[in-house]
Amino acid sequence: MCDLLAILAEREVRAQDIDELVWPLDSKGSFTIKGLCKAVYDRPLCLGFPSAAIWRSKAPPKVCFFAWAATLEKVPTEDFLKRRNFHGPNRCVLCRQEEETVHHLLVHCHWASSLWQLGLSMLGVSWVQPGKVKEVLVAWRRRMKKCLAFGVWKLIPLAIWWPVWKERNRSLFEGKDLSLHEFKLYFLRMLYS
Repeated sequence: MCDLLAILAEREVRAQDIDELVWPLDSKGSFTIKGLCKAVYDRPLCLGFPSAAIWRSKAPPKVCFFAWAATLEKVPTEDFLKRRNFHGPNRCVLCRQEEETVHHLLVHCHWASSLWQLGLSMLGVSWVQPGKVKEVLVAWRRRMKKCLAFGVWKLIPLAIWWPVWKERNRSLFEGKDLSLHEFKLYFLRMLYS
């Protein structure tokens, strides 16, 4: 407290100066809606939700919504249902090896990993997979560079997650399984369209 008083004692207060409001996120100091939107949407992704990686992609709205729910860990996987007192077998429907979580299903499952390897090899990229869905999107946006495949680059995480989710549901609810080769072709068709 004494330090604050000492600092204030050194300052001179000018009675003739007029107080004014200054918007710190604008170089001119004036507030605009455009400036607010720029500050909200252009902030670093590591600080918040990676919404630009989801909503600014050219993916269909239902795929964007799914990616948004997966990032928030609100996808009804077995672990999600278990937290709501649903008791049943808790194995990944695709690989039948690990517990089914949103992170396992979309990032680490053998089926999803095969799509990640295929998509990244098409672009000539080496990648170490992060642990969680949100971390994938944040790291993916950081790695993005302006190039000819820029539009495809933005779509790859969503284009991988959607077929994995569709195949998971087909296996679970319809009892139909694709071979891994057919699954990769399904992914490529979806990425192309």
